[in-house]
Amino acid sequence: MTRKKLKSAKKVNNKKEINHKFLKNRIPTIFSRKIVRIPWKVATTFFALVGVLSSFATLDSYINDDHKAEGLFLKAKDYYYDKEYDRAIKFAKEAYDINPNIRDLKYYYTLSLIESNESDKFDLAKAVYMGNLLSSNASELAILGYIYYSDKEYKKAIEVFDKIEDPLQVNKEIYPIYITSLVDSTYKNFEYDEALNRINKYMIQISRKYNSEESAMTSEMEFLYNEQGVEIKAEDILGGNPGALETIKYSNLILNHLAFNYAMQNEDSINLDNILANGARGFDVFNYQNIELNKDFLFQFNSYIASYGGFEEQHLNNIKVIFDETINALERAKDSTEYNYESELKKLYLLKNIFVDTNNLDWPKYDINFEGSQKMNVYFSEKIDNNFTQGSVFENMIITNLGKSEYGVLKGWDTYEIELEKRIYKKNEKFNFGNENKKVPLLFERSSS
Repeated sequence: MTRKKLKSAKKVNNKKEINHKFLKNRIPTIFSRKIVRIPWKVATTFFALVGVLSSFATLDSYINDDHKAEGLFLKAKDYYYDKEYDRAIKFAKEAYDINPNIRDLKYYYTLSLIESNESDKFDLAKAVYMGNLLSSNASELAILGYIYYSDKEYKKAIEVFDKIEDPLQVNKEIYPIYITSLVDSTYKNFEYDEALNRINKYMIQISRKYNSEESAMTSEMEFLYNEQGVEIKAEDILGGNPGALETIKYSNLILNHLAFNYAMQNEDSINLDNILANGARGFDVFNYQNIELNKDFLFQFNSYIASYGGFEEQHLNNIKVIFDETINALERAKDSTEYNYESELKKLYLLKNIFVDTNNLDWPKYDINFEGSQKMNVYFSEKIDNNFTQGSVFENMIITNLGKSEYGVLKGWDTYEIELEKRIYKKNEKFNFGNENKKVPLLFERSSS
């Protein structure tokens, strides 16, 4: 082989060697990549699967936690109704720590705290709502407002109460404390005229159907003595709430119960009969929770017409409405087996007969049948003499002066004991006492403070 060919062959061999070395260097590289790539896919799939399983595990944990929280809440609710408030608080707190957004959990948690003997129960109850106020329903907001009211934080109470868009959704069992704390907070937080105006708006809000146009206006239903008011009609009641009418009647009664007291304190004689006329429409004899309120209403009405005299036509019209509404309500209760208001009805008949004859009105009167002799205390804001109108049923009645009353709102009133005979007092008889100031006696005594 020539030198040239030998050199050429060497080049070729070198080239093959280079290629061989290249391949030797490449083979491990190629396989090493494949070796890395396959486990990476497996690892990725593995970790993805672990992630999914972990998510399922987490979801399952959430479901189990929610289920556990619901179970704890139900136990707390049962203990609340069993009046075992310490246990109710324990289980409610455990449920709250897991899921604070369970419906009505805050409601029963805070109610249990309020009913408990915890020294800082109001602070503990407030803490339940911290960060969860927006998720609170009407009843829970009502409880929080009551808590602020009980702590005399009236401005904060009003701010919370104003967040309740539909008062008819407040649970019936707490409605009394809701409406009472709402009204009382309003009077304590605002000047009297502003408070009275807001109270009137509350009544309109409660009585009006929210998805309808504004109700017709009438002066009969307005607290304030002007030309505006709200008429409550059956078709205006919020649909789908069978207890709405009862709630509205109760609202009428308790709103006016408090409004009357504040009107007396502020010597607001202008609005007294308007307030009472509105309250008469809430006189619900079939709601037995209202018995004491109904009795107090009769006392308030009687004390109004016994304290003032010389009523103008506007006031007389309202007084007639009050007599008619309450007498009709009491007559409907005659056949009640639980409480039939028989004694109250006879007193109201007697009071109306006295008022009609004392003021020389042509309103209808009533026959009153006393099936047995009956002694009754009556009160006058001023002392009366024994010069009764000739022919009056009181002319020859045994009347004993017991002196001045020393108690409550009747302190300083002259107290008399009259003895009614066993007979039917006819409506065409005269029932006036004959006192010159034309004030009628107070026949009803206050049921509560």
